[in-house]
Amino acid sequence: MSVTAAQEPQGGNRVSMRFLDVGSMVATLPPPVPWLAPPVLPRASLTGLYAPGGDGKSLFAAALCGAVGRGTEVAGITCEHGVAMYLDGENGEHEIWRRVHTLGLPTSGVLIADAGGFDLRADLGLLEDAICEHKPDLVVLDSFRSLTPGLDENDTKQTAAVLDALRRLFHTRGPAGLLIHHTNKSGKDFRGASSIRDACDVLWHLGRQEDDPDARRRFLSCRKMRVAAEPERLWLRLEVDRGRVLIDQADAPDGMATVSHLQPVRTKLSDEIMAAPFGDPTPASRSEIAEMVRRQPKDGSVGNALRGLVEDGLLSRDAIGFSKVQTVQTSPIAPVAPFAPVVQGGANTSLHSAPSDEVHLASQSQRKEQVQGANGANPYRDAAPLHQPDSLHSTVQAISSMTDLADQERAWGDLASQSGALSGDGE
Repeated sequence: MSVTAAQEPQGGNRVSMRFLDVGSMVATLPPPVPWLAPPVLPRASLTGLYAPGGDGKSLFAAALCGAVGRGTEVAGITCEHGVAMYLDGENGEHEIWRRVHTLGLPTSGVLIADAGGFDLRADLGLLEDAICEHKPDLVVLDSFRSLTPGLDENDTKQTAAVLDALRRLFHTRGPAGLLIHHTNKSGKDFRGASSIRDACDVLWHLGRQEDDPDARRRFLSCRKMRVAAEPERLWLRLEVDRGRVLIDQADAPDGMATVSHLQPVRTKLSDEIMAAPFGDPTPASRSEIAEMVRRQPKDGSVGNALRGLVEDGLLSRDAIGFSKVQTVQTSPIAPVAPFAPVVQGGANTSLHSAPSDEVHLASQSQRKEQVQGANGANPYRDAAPLHQPDSLHSTVQAISSMTDLADQERAWGDLASQSGALSGDGE
């Protein structure tokens, strides 16, 4: 989309500026949001996450790293498979060790650094080198205070200088950046200058609902979303089971609407999977299906979508792989299109119904093919006039003009079952 590269101005200071092709932007659709974990973490963006101390923000961030490393989900948030890098400037090696163990993080796909001596102002180049070397999909920085020692968080110029440079780094290098921060004394907003909000592409607040009797439940509320529509509040629960920390999706407290956050990635994948050519007659494996929808063989989003489709009864699974479930009707039914095309000029022009034991598959494409015919048009819309009572003729015309295939199919069936003439020779 760029037209001209940055120019070398007088004085030797290079200005990073490029003009964009406005014509192409107007003529073509922009690319979709590159989600890593929708609707929480977009790639090539700086996302902020703030919470009061002890509410689990670092645990949640580490759990997201684990879900990215495995290509699974956490608290109902589907994460694409990749590499996560966690720079911990706050907890020290012993506490990092305890958290890694209690969360059961994967042994590969997650890189964790004790960053107690790291400073974003002086060491941003080191972070960029690490990103170029390890090519992470997610970079967690814990926390803003610990990684900028001595910085005045209430000073707009100081915070903007650090965070603007950090945001540009993620925009340029491509990973999703997650910056952990603390709340103010009230616990209801982030601590520091408004430039912290301004610098973030996305901003989330993790906290406890006031007067919630469940002390383990947390909300995840979006306070800024630059790259997409602002999502609804999400709910999660922190559990401890036999020494392991578990973070699961939770229902909203009583009296509050429960928000379903089936993710756009999974919804889109489900549609793509059902449209893919597999399962007839040979089942397809998960890796084969992933390849059909242009995903990596171990992509966790594909596995989650397949599991959901099996639970919904749209797919079946056996030892070989996955197949599409076809709904078969075995009881006598009327044909989808009860009338054969009428040929003019014959004395015995008649209407015929299909055999009563005809089996119809509930596939939308098959229904469409049956109703519309091979050439994609309704074969009865332009047929010659039928010699039948006016009321029946009007009914046929009304059905033929229907645009909804399901309604049209039901109407043909009702008409066939109500008219005795349709099952005989016709007159």
